[in-house]
Amino acid sequence: MNNPQNIIILYSNIFTERDYQRFGVETFRKNGFSVQAWDVTALITPEYFKGLPNDIRKPVAETVLITSRKQLKELVVRAPKNTIAINFLPSGFTTQHILGLLHGRDIAILDYATSPLRVTMPRNMTSLKMALKNINVSNLSNTAFRIFSRFRKPTIGATYTVITGNPGRTVKGIPIHAHTFDYDTYLKAGKTGSIGNYLVFIDQDIPNHPDCNVRHKINLATREIYYPAVDAAFRYIEEKTGLNVVIAAHPRSDYTSTGNPYGNRTILSGNTCELIRDSAGCITHYSTAINFCVLYHKPLIVLTMEELGPRQNPWVDEYIRLLNPLQLDLNNKADWTLPMPLTHGKNAYDNFIYEYIKSDKAPDIPLWDIVIQHLRKS
Repeated sequence: MNNPQNIIILYSNIFTERDYQRFGVETFRKNGFSVQAWDVTALITPEYFKGLPNDIRKPVAETVLITSRKQLKELVVRAPKNTIAINFLPSGFTTQHILGLLHGRDIAILDYATSPLRVTMPRNMTSLKMALKNINVSNLSNTAFRIFSRFRKPTIGATYTVITGNPGRTVKGIPIHAHTFDYDTYLKAGKTGSIGNYLVFIDQDIPNHPDCNVRHKINLATREIYYPAVDAAFRYIEEKTGLNVVIAAHPRSDYTSTGNPYGNRTILSGNTCELIRDSAGCITHYSTAINFCVLYHKPLIVLTMEELGPRQNPWVDEYIRLLNPLQLDLNNKADWTLPMPLTHGKNAYDNFIYEYIKSDKAPDIPLWDIVIQHLRKS
């Protein structure tokens, strides 16, 4: 593509200030690009969008909130041809429709392809009940598309694909070897830290998680069940290690409104990487922020819990399989035990970095600088 000057970021989970930073808006601008984020949440998951509070729907700077296909078509028609659309959308009919409109204008598509964990959802009655509960026009059509795609490849492919690990699979388009957003944060925070006198709990705001409450999914881990169980584990860990547990709040949590459900423990927001960097270790169920724990080679304690349910526990199981962390089963206190000092598996961590965090062909510079270098050369 000759001399691209414009960037469109395609996103579908409400484009926030955090996304504005990690998706490289300022980096593109400093390199002479015009940037817009097209938030198509209302088209991809209309029921989810309708359930969002108005203050969350309000877009950040440089974001276009697209609420109709007519508006989308008008924007595509006006988009310059020397444009690249960075695609963060889930697979589905609506995504293919959007990509098809852009393709019709000869706009290049850049896919950001993280190396996905190999998670298999269970096929049981609970899963069936959950699927039936969550049926709507949007997810039904997208599910049909994924089934159809097993037999026929989508017609709209990527011009470029950003590879964030070493996935061992063929990707569409010209590969750009890079790394995850978390590795960018890690570079900025510094590769070395200290061993502090606290442990970090990587919070996911489980009882209030928007994926359950706004998308109307089943959430078995209610406040009444979840917080007492987690508190008991924290007290055990604190007594065993002599270290306090500090809470790294989930980016979409709102503890100023709901109050502190973790007793008198400190809750901090916006600096998860730095907290982990200078900690003595991490505690979590599952989270992409585990990447920081792995990069800084911190001991990891995974809290398992039956009530996390069939949509979340497979992710917990996969992290356990890949990282071989320490474990505490919140449903079985009698079996709790922790080695002292806390340990981690260096080989498992190194393999995880190789497969899921950073391509071995990527330079050690920020993600979007890598992308821009490739775009300038192509």
